[in-house]
Amino acid sequence: MGRGYRRPPPVIELRNVTVAHAGHTILDRVSWTVRAGERWALLGPNGSGKTTLLSLLCGDHPQAYSNDIQLFGRRRGTGETIWDVKRNVGLLSPEFHLYFTEPLTADRAAATGFFDAVADHDTTPEQNARVGELFAAFGITHLAGRAFKALSTGEQRLVLLARALVKRPPLVILDEPFQGLDADATVRCRAWLEAEIGPDQTLLFVTHELSELPRTVNQTLRLEKGRVV
Repeated sequence: MGRGYRRPPPVIELRNVTVAHAGHTILDRVSWTVRAGERWALLGPNGSGKTTLLSLLCGDHPQAYSNDIQLFGRRRGTGETIWDVKRNVGLLSPEFHLYFTEPLTADRAAATGFFDAVADHDTTPEQNARVGELFAAFGITHLAGRAFKALSTGEQRLVLLARALVKRPPLVILDEPFQGLDADATVRCRAWLEAEIGPDQTLLFVTHELSELPRTVNQTLRLEKGRVV
């Protein structure tokens, strides 16, 4: 590193984070630092604690406030709301489609990502163009006007991937984003993530399939039985 080099600031800082429920330890003294612009894979078998870890970061897990967890330099539980957290995060998770109960079209479902909501909001021409750009990139322009709830699981996953990316969030968290996609769609979306996630954006990619990882992902956190291994 040259003189005067400054490491990017931390986006995520966990220090000895422990989560237990009903006498069962789900996360066991997990420490982890993720800096702005980094590309991480979060790996581990089912039951390893990945889902709990993600809920600490971007959900409203009650034990976030009894642990030393900082997002964007601010400790959880120091007055920020869940909306303050969500504003900086673009999230896709396997169960996300279940939250959409209103009769939205696919493009309107994707546009809710600008507002961290699952209900429709008015959008600007620029925001509509951003949705259209992502739909074109993912090969789903033909789905734009179709009812979101009538789409296949794979089609919904592509719409929700666009939703996670529309606002160009500082932190992108993709939990099994290619689940249910065919090979062509997976290749197309992986190539987009490699080329288009900006240097100022941080990517956290969760998968069981190492072949799905974008080639730009170069750091790994692996959990097993709640511990970093």
